[in-house]
Amino acid sequence: MQSQISSQNLHQTLIIEEFEPDVFRQLIEYIHTGCVTLQPRTLLGLMNAADYYGLEELKRACSGFIQCCVNVDTVCALLATAERYIQYKCTKCLVQKVLEFVDENGNEVLNLGSFALLPQHVVRLIMAREELKADEFSKFQAVLMWSKKYCDSANSKLSEVLGTFLEYINFHMIPANVLMKEIHPLGIIPYHIIMNALAYQVQVYVISLFCNTIFVQCEIFVVQITVFLFKIYKPSSKRLKFNTQLFFNTKMK
Repeated sequence: MQSQISSQNLHQTLIIEEFEPDVFRQLIEYIHTGCVTLQPRTLLGLMNAADYYGLEELKRACSGFIQCCVNVDTVCALLATAERYIQYKCTKCLVQKVLEFVDENGNEVLNLGSFALLPQHVVRLIMAREELKADEFSKFQAVLMWSKKYCDSANSKLSEVLGTFLEYINFHMIPANVLMKEIHPLGIIPYHIIMNALAYQVQVYVISLFCNTIFVQCEIFVVQITVFLFKIYKPSSKRLKFNTQLFFNTKMK
């Protein structure tokens, strides 16, 4: 009886709240065997666990694996797990690398179905980045897809959820035909935003047309002056020709 009590006292249940079960399972596997299969889904948690428990070799292996595992197929999974381990210092380093990848592959990442599964603050973080190389319509489609997914699981209006992202979309950079055929019919974008975007494009077009007209008029004027001076100063015609060419080159630049 005494031996049974002693045996029971030796077994205690420890609750590890810091890391997910799959992460801790891989950590134990590494401790027992000295090797483990690294996976993008658990990479961030395992790297932070290795740092937390002082397993430097495992930490270095995870850090090196980051360089080759960040791609279009894994980028959203890595960003999604970052929220779980945001308090650990290793997370910041990995998130920065992932965000740099997102910047360079903006359109492709924004079109991923898994983008709709990212936490809201991560979506905001991506959309607010000036380095993000993505066209404005792709950005709009991405936040629309995310908002629809969010509304499926929450009692919220689509226009209200989507409205929190509109500040990150430069609607005036979306072609007018796309604004009128793809976005306006949805009925979820405030009318004044559409009108302001269209007005901006009209203004830019008018200014461009005006500048081109002025430039053509200047060209005609210079030609007329050149012809007039050529008639008066025939010996210096070569110099006049050179100066005219110089003028046009300057205008073109």
